[in-house]
Amino acid sequence: MAHLAGVGTATVERVLNARGGVRPETVEKVLAAARQLDYARRSPEAHRVILRIEVTLVRPEARFFFRLAGAFERLGAMLDPLRRRHRTFVPEDDPAAIAARIAKPGLRRAGLILAVPDVSAIRVALGQMQARGLPIVQIVTRATGVVADCVGIDNEAAGRVAGLLLSRMQPRAGTVVAICYGGAYQMHRDRIRGFSGYLQAHPRPDLRSAQVLSGHDRGARSCCSTPCGNGQTS
Repeated sequence: MAHLAGVGTATVERVLNARGGVRPETVEKVLAAARQLDYARRSPEAHRVILRIEVTLVRPEARFFFRLAGAFERLGAMLDPLRRRHRTFVPEDDPAAIAARIAKPGLRRAGLILAVPDVSAIRVALGQMQARGLPIVQIVTRATGVVADCVGIDNEAAGRVAGLLLSRMQPRAGTVVAICYGGAYQMHRDRIRGFSGYLQAHPRPDLRSAQVLSGHDRGARSCCSTPCGNGQTS
């Protein structure tokens, strides 16, 4: 345990036996090592420090993210009082601001949960946090090249199912137009890849494919969409 926490055995003994005289950040390291090793003994109450988990989301006005934020709110109410959730909304269209928040949150956190765009500046910031040992969990979508647990569905498979349903349920000939949120999230790129891949693998001569358009979950924009940033076609 001492080796895993990067401290001496005397420090471990002081923490586990509530002898005091150990800095809070060092206590956190020892307790994290104890949890990782599934140490059976309960940590002393005096040394049970507050662990803050930051949840970083975008677009609170969007129905999906509003519901997601609400789920975290309900989850937070069920946590141990010393396990606190700190919810942060960041501007979706400002990757630099998101990266800055990831790198310098202004609070000591024990973990980071996030659903943010997959762009270079954000990937770099996440990589830096991982290098410092911060646990990261991605939800709904992944950041390319960031090796972290992800909670969500297989989006490419979801795209294939959409292609299957469209192909079988559309009785008439015509043009297929795919409207997605946009190209900034890997989950949307995965869905479009699955959708396009299915139609290409199971072509119908009477269905002609067109561009993938971006609607950003806005009804008015979806009625007059623009080509998606990734330039893919379906």
